[in-house]
Amino acid sequence: MENIENIQPEQKGNFGKITAIIVVLILAGFGIWFYKDFKKTPPAEEIISQNSGQIEVTLKINTGQNSYQYKEKTQKGASVLDLMKSASGKEGFVLEIKESSIGAYIDGIAGVKGDISANKFWTFYINGNLSQVGVSDAKLADGDIIEWRYGSM
Repeated sequence: MENIENIQPEQKGNFGKITAIIVVLILAGFGIWFYKDFKKTPPAEEIISQNSGQIEVTLKINTGQNSYQYKEKTQKGASVLDLMKSASGKEGFVLEIKESSIGAYIDGIAGVKGDISANKFWTFYINGNLSQVGVSDAKLADGDIIEWRYGSM
């Protein structure tokens, strides 16, 4: 191997160029690696939500005359009943809950009560589908849309 002092001037220029190219390639490799890992990192809000055990759901209420929509945060594993109790306190609407032999049900929301003689009741939908379980048993998932509709069955 030649000593660097024995390299001719034109070879010294090539040595510097080769060294510069190698440094640029190494830096580019680190840049690509860092960017790839950076893109995998979720937004801060998502990290906080995952770590805190909270989820966010949309709550829609349609009384037949008025419609309301709220974004609500609640705990993972919460039921629709838990959501309604929390939202009524936070958003300021009156919630009327009744108990029956098969469990709790919502009889009134925002001053609109179920009316047996008119065959009008509150029903709730999860992501557009009529719930097949009661309000206490319906568990929420992040991003769910809970919609309450007042009307005939």
